[in-house]
Amino acid sequence: MSISDLKRNIQTGQLAIDLSPDIETGNYLDAQKWGWFTTLHRERGKSKAHQKAYPLRDLPQVLTLVGQDRRDVDWWISQAVFTKPNRRKVNLAHVGVAFVDLDYYRFPGLACLPESEILDRVGLHCEQTGIPLPSLIIDSGKGLQIKWFHEPLPRQALPRWDALQKGLVKSFEPLGADANARDISRVLRIVRTTNQKTGRQARVIWVNTDYDILDPKQYTFNGLVEQVLPPLPKNAGTGRGLFGGVTDPLKISAAQRGFSLNRGMAIKSHFDSHIACKSLFSKTENRKFLIPMRLADNSEQGCYSCP
Repeated sequence: MSISDLKRNIQTGQLAIDLSPDIETGNYLDAQKWGWFTTLHRERGKSKAHQKAYPLRDLPQVLTLVGQDRRDVDWWISQAVFTKPNRRKVNLAHVGVAFVDLDYYRFPGLACLPESEILDRVGLHCEQTGIPLPSLIIDSGKGLQIKWFHEPLPRQALPRWDALQKGLVKSFEPLGADANARDISRVLRIVRTTNQKTGRQARVIWVNTDYDILDPKQYTFNGLVEQVLPPLPKNAGTGRGLFGGVTDPLKISAAQRGFSLNRGMAIKSHFDSHIACKSLFSKTENRKFLIPMRLADNSEQGCYSCP
């Protein structure tokens, strides 16, 4: 779907898609795979929230129970899958979605605008910055959740996923992006549940698709990174600048991907926006070795830091 299609849908009022929770979460939580997800809930009038972890196979039943108790309780769900029943990033299994939480209501100049105008500004911002249109947009009952679906990434790709999140949040700051809602452990509101602060129900209001609203657009992770993150400096590795006069092309290549040059050992450096694997240099052969990444379905894929 193009920018013009988004604007046309806004102008004709075709916004309320209202996808069910199982369809929306099914784009990043697969009940057929192994792992754990977490729900967080808080009863109306209570200050304390309670969380519980479930195996992915229980996702359909959990969403059914949430649907039966959605009017008087706030409900959130993790956006990533974990290897243990918690949301610690060290236990990440895989993640298949990038997101931005727009708290536009905090900005006086935006709070008074209708939802259709905010959506229009999101589309215009994507057009002006070159960022791909989201896969879908959710009205959380107070703000907007913008999501880009991509293939499941393993834990080794977390630094680069973090960099993508930082880039998206930074870009959408003028529209109220919440800088504290970009981490891998984040829970976001479940669609068709009620925001107890406003009494409004969270719902999908726009889906990026050319065919079926049940099939939102899926992006490649590398494609998103290339369009969101700034490119590396063209003069990297020349003179006494960024890499201190190092001229070895293999070492420069590793440094561009986020590894230090000390003793030939690849250690994370300040280029964390381009890290996803570990690379080692052999002192005798000056050869780079890449550790291939194994995805959630046990298939191997090339290093996400090395396009």
